[in-house]
Amino acid sequence: MKILLATDGSDSSALATKLLLRLNPMATFDVHVLSVVNLAVVPGPLELDFGADYLKQLNTQCQASVDKTIKSLTQAGVAATGEVVQGHPVAVIVDRAKELGVDLVVMGAQGHSLLARVLLGSVSDYVATHAPCSVLVVRDTPGLNSDAPLKIAAGFDDSAPSHNVLDELVRTGWNKGAKIDLVNSAVLPMDNFSEIPVQFDPQEIIVAHEGALAKAVEAAKAKLGSAVTGSVEQCANAGYGLVAFVEREKSDILMVGDTGRSFMARFFLGSVSRSVLHHSPSSVWIVRASNAGK
Repeated sequence: MKILLATDGSDSSALATKLLLRLNPMATFDVHVLSVVNLAVVPGPLELDFGADYLKQLNTQCQASVDKTIKSLTQAGVAATGEVVQGHPVAVIVDRAKELGVDLVVMGAQGHSLLARVLLGSVSDYVATHAPCSVLVVRDTPGLNSDAPLKIAAGFDDSAPSHNVLDELVRTGWNKGAKIDLVNSAVLPMDNFSEIPVQFDPQEIIVAHEGALAKAVEAAKAKLGSAVTGSVEQCANAGYGLVAFVEREKSDILMVGDTGRSFMARFFLGSVSRSVLHHSPSSVWIVRASNAGK
């Protein structure tokens, strides 16, 4: 599996490396470490001495970050290469993901507070929206700092994107030793704001969701060879239902399938994907259909 690991030497980037190793260090990963020298922060023209000196310092810092990350990966038995590229971080990361044909981009989020989650860093947000492959945005969680198995919550609604999530779990082998929860957000019809009476039985809807989820859980158990459970979250919004589960169960990773790659889909990222990316306290792994099942 080809992975692009973006690093800037920050604590957030260190967490991304740590989670990558916690997923399954015995899996066959081919990791390319990338650090971007952001030319936008260089003060003054590069042809002047102070501009050139500042740029040289940035290059040195970025190279040190790449070297440190590669060392951590290789010591854990993971094949890794690296490079330092000058440019704008968002453009460089997305372009290199395309050029290298990677399956996944891994990067740290730029904040863990509620406000930081809602706003999200511009780099993380842009890459998650525009990358041609799956993207894992890493946040610090209690499980990441212990020896306990990771807790992975996977959104499942029996749609093609949610089946892509299961396929990616199986394909990567990251489930080894992890606790996996398939989470179905049962969104009940809202008739309070309609002039047309809507008749529905909430219990019937819940039972239907539970039935579909139970089949998925049994199929996942057979493929993953691991303990898999299912949970139906009754909610008014699918994204908030997933976030509520993650908050309650203290999941380390929330996986969701991306809904499309059209211009409008990239712009809006899909209501569920964008909602969990901005509101989940856990790491968020957005699975792209172009990579699922390879």
